Amino acid sequence: MDRLSLRDENISSLRGHWAENIPRLPPRLESLGGWIAKVAIRATTVWWAARQGALHPDLRQQIKWQLERGNDAEVNEIIRTAWRFLFDYWRHRHGSVHHEWFQFGYDVKKNGWNLTAVRSFANAARPYIKVEGSYWGGPVPPETSNELQTHDLVRLDVEYPDLPGSFQIPDEWLWQIVAQLRRNLEVAVELESEIGGFGLHNIAPITPDEAADGDRDDYGRSHGLSAWVLYFVAQFKKVLENDVEAAVAEFNRWDFQDESVFSPTANVGIRQ
Repeated sequence: MDRLSLRDENISSLRGHWAENIPRLPPRLESLGGWIAKVAIRATTVWWAARQGALHPDLRQQIKWQLERGNDAEVNEIIRTAWRFLFDYWRHRHGSVHHEWFQFGYDVKKNGWNLTAVRSFANAARPYIKVEGSYWGGPVPPETSNELQTHDLVRLDVEYPDLPGSFQIPDEWLWQIVAQLRRNLEVAVELESEIGGFGLHNIAPITPDEAADGDRDDYGRSHGLSAWVLYFVAQFKKVLENDVEAAVAEFNRWDFQDESVFSPTANVGIRQ
């Protein structure tokens, strides 16, 4: 029946407004979405939404309007926070990381290295907060109460793209890539801190730990935040070999108040 009531705004277009905007929902689903938006202030709704992969942009906008419309007494701050994490994840969610690096390699091969390539590299390497359905409480949604916690509604984790592989970065572009990698690490520290900071407690040392279990140590050094810290160090060392002044200038931009990545203790190997 939904297909029998389709209108022009329910169908994609080759050009114009509906070429870059997702078509509207059929009337029945639009009405159902309106009801979902009205109950968005309940814990059950955001708990359910986190398990759906995504919601239609029109429904997201209706939910935002409901949350903004409600006063602090009506909307639990934990529920509002969970929705913010979901909206941000859906807006910035990456596609296939492998496809991004493949496309980047193709673009560089055809067009060479330039500022556009540097920005594309930085975007493909940037971490983000991944949001999934909470496993706390099993298949039963939580009740809206003063004891409600974010982990009751959604599961949060910082997602790191895979390393770019064996791309050869020209010497003249190295310092700009290193600057972008530093910014991405600063973003990573902010994101990890925002969701509790647990991911900052187990960063691999620059020099491999010979006493650690081999397979486990290799995995820890090639995935997540540790992998990108070590990749940053490797590129920074190349800058140091080619342009000492540029390396010193980059080093002086580090925030040594961060005790996880850029602290003097964490980078004693580089300082030497």
